Amino acid sequence: MQKLFDFLEKYMMGPMGKLSQKQFVRAIMAAGMGTIPFTIIGSAFLILNVLPQVFPALEGIWAASFDKITNLYMTANTFTMGVLALYFNIIMGFELTSIKANEYDLNLSPITGAMLSMMAFLMTIAEMVIVDGTYVFVEGEGYISGIAYGSFANRLGTSGIFTGILMATLAVWIYKTCVQRNWTIKLPDAVPLGVSRSFTALIPCAAIVFVVLVLNGLIMLTGYDLFNIIAIPFSFVGSIADTWYGVLIINLLIHALWSVGIHGANIISAFYSPFTLQNFQTNAEIFTGKATGDYAVFAGEFQNMYVVCGGSGGTLGMCIWMA
Repeated sequence: MQKLFDFLEKYMMGPMGKLSQKQFVRAIMAAGMGTIPFTIIGSAFLILNVLPQVFPALEGIWAASFDKITNLYMTANTFTMGVLALYFNIIMGFELTSIKANEYDLNLSPITGAMLSMMAFLMTIAEMVIVDGTYVFVEGEGYISGIAYGSFANRLGTSGIFTGILMATLAVWIYKTCVQRNWTIKLPDAVPLGVSRSFTALIPCAAIVFVVLVLNGLIMLTGYDLFNIIAIPFSFVGSIADTWYGVLIINLLIHALWSVGIHGANIISAFYSPFTLQNFQTNAEIFTGKATGDYAVFAGEFQNMYVVCGGSGGTLGMCIWMA
């Protein structure tokens, strides 16, 4: 056991301790925590909608009551879980800007960083193809001006979380770089702070628009777009995570870090939470008939229900015994 602990301290404690302090990781952790209210509320309304499918005896009651207002109350699910990537992106942009402002002592506005992040992300959701050298929107059933719709814009849902994360990272980095190198429009001190910050963000905003347009335009020459390219590696990793050995590795890492005094759950959850959220939404769509395929096991609150009841290590029994 001593050799094992020596190995963990030498090869995991140091690197993982440094990883937990990385700006990117801290921002993802904050975004994951920040989206919890939206997932809980959205899930509650989804459960209300599918109860008759689980308990057929309720079908008559639902037909006379809740079914009549389904479209009304399911907007709560559409605009929480259905646009979760947007919330993730905005919160990450805000947190990452705040972190960089503090660590680099720069005059960065977290609200501006959040809005720039959202802008960069929204620029990736429209689908286009090149026809005779001209960029045209994808059209057809389920598309409006190149934007694919289900209950709402599909790419704003959980499938867009990874794109949202990377677009927030790119936007905040450009914003920070412009301010750090004084590539901004400066106004006199007498100008109100809100107006001054708006002009400070003008050049970073233009730079972000230019970079995203160029990246997306070049990638479209290959027949893909920025959103699809980002999704490819993450979907591959996600499929590995949704296996027994993937879950085993994830939990071994969490508890190995705990054993050397590092909050393993916080660090590792920053990386697997986007996958479980996406799988959770996919399961919901399969259950309600909006999608087909196999259910994902590693989804939603899998960890809390089956692995860490009472805390990491499944300590619910110990909590009951202590009480």
